[in-house]
Amino acid sequence: MSTLTTYPIHPGDRLQRRLATILTNDILSITPLFTGCSVVIDRTDAEQDLPVIGIRVGETQNIPPGSHVHHIGITIHLMEDRQEANDAISGDTRPRHELRTENISARLFGIWDGATLDEEINLISDGNGIHVLKIFSQNVAQTPETDYIGTEWSFTAICVSTQQ
Repeated sequence: MSTLTTYPIHPGDRLQRRLATILTNDILSITPLFTGCSVVIDRTDAEQDLPVIGIRVGETQNIPPGSHVHHIGITIHLMEDRQEANDAISGDTRPRHELRTENISARLFGIWDGATLDEEINLISDGNGIHVLKIFSQNVAQTPETDYIGTEWSFTAICVSTQQ
């Protein structure tokens, strides 16, 4: 009888795809605020038009080594044309970028429709096992550039892969 050897699966790409699904469903549905905006993962090699929300898996640690537990650094970056970012949306006097960042911050770090981000990630059942144990070290920073305005959200997610 042969035994099956299993290895820990890095859950980063699974987490990244689930974040893209959540942001697409929850954020892009807010019209007219996010009209024309797209959500992409950093593995997309096609050029994107602004405004865009990019999701990147950063630094990862397997703690303890060889286990199924991974500490995954995630960065979400909203980039939009400087001129359009400062436009107001009808019915509001604040710049569009400010309104967009408020909504993305609320989705990432607050409770949205009764669920936190980690709870929402864990609700997705797509046959690719991943479970978020905790999200911590949350940070928001402006990324001023010459031709666009950007805001970055970063956090670390402690995840386990539950299937190969």
